Amino acid sequence: MNPQKASPQQIITLLPPDSGKAALTTTERASLNVAVRDINAAYMNGNLETMRTVGALVVSQFFAGDTVAFQDQHKKHKTYRALASHPDLRVPATMLWYSVHVHTHFEAFGEQIARGLTLSHHRNLAHVRDIELRAKLADKAIEQDLTAEELQRLARANEPDRPVDAPRLGRPRTHEVTKGLAKASKALEALAITDNVNDVADLHAEDRAAAIEAAQRISDQALAIVARLRQ
Repeated sequence: MNPQKASPQQIITLLPPDSGKAALTTTERASLNVAVRDINAAYMNGNLETMRTVGALVVSQFFAGDTVAFQDQHKKHKTYRALASHPDLRVPATMLWYSVHVHTHFEAFGEQIARGLTLSHHRNLAHVRDIELRAKLADKAIEQDLTAEELQRLARANEPDRPVDAPRLGRPRTHEVTKGLAKASKALEALAITDNVNDVADLHAEDRAAAIEAAQRISDQALAIVARLRQ
């Protein structure tokens, strides 16, 4: 699939200064809908090729194909943020972020190196700010057949002000993924123990369809997370 290119006018509209919490314009909303449609169509599972395709779509649609612009602007880019939280998007926000970096790695490392790395390698490299350092680390990972954990330690050792052997005081910080999954699990458990799920006979057909779609989306995302955690 060829990612849709944003026109110069779209780029100007999609990248306003201080794009924090302003409402989406008609053009931005149309661009958002196109992105949701195309990403959902491209998304099959969390494999390397799918993530590369999704990342290319995001960069093309919202950042004019510029991966550096994504790196610098995605946290405040209102349309990208709207995409990441869109209820109809099948791709979890975290996977969306990693997908752009996988796409970036294919451009920066070349096909052979990028394909020689596992998703865990790509995820560890995504947290290295300097793309040139990422490329050097990727080369070493291939040359020395480093595991994802070994690559992570090497990356930390090469980042300024982050000594790899610095002692940690107290309990290690709980990862955001773990905290998010715990919250989601509690919410689903709370729903399951109420009578709401059992008493569905009076659900309107439209509500029933929406509920089934939402539950299926949760199931798909949960399976994708399990698959990534097992890699």
